[in-house]
Amino acid sequence: MIRSKAITEAARGHECTMNSPKCNYDPGTVVAAHSNWRMHGKGMGRKADDLFVGFCCSSCHHWLDTSGADKDERLWYWYAAHARTLVSLVESGIITIKGHKP
Repeated sequence: MIRSKAITEAARGHECTMNSPKCNYDPGTVVAAHSNWRMHGKGMGRKADDLFVGFCCSSCHHWLDTSGADKDERLWYWYAAHARTLVSLVESGIITIKGHKP
């Protein structure tokens, strides 16, 4: 299980990377929203690893967890947020890649 306080805390004050149809664009409400899919380690009583997060405002997080949108749409938005979040984490030096200089 991968847990990183640096990753989850990096969400604080960050812009929302999900931009769902319900996005409120409020950086004051952004959190590290973990994947809800088993393929990323989600299980009964277990969050996905911290590598599988997207930085989401409260509205996007709520939309992701409770919306009537179909699974494919929610997965698409989550993956888009996840990709943008990974780039941000690499650019900030929180996640490092051998040979890459932020």
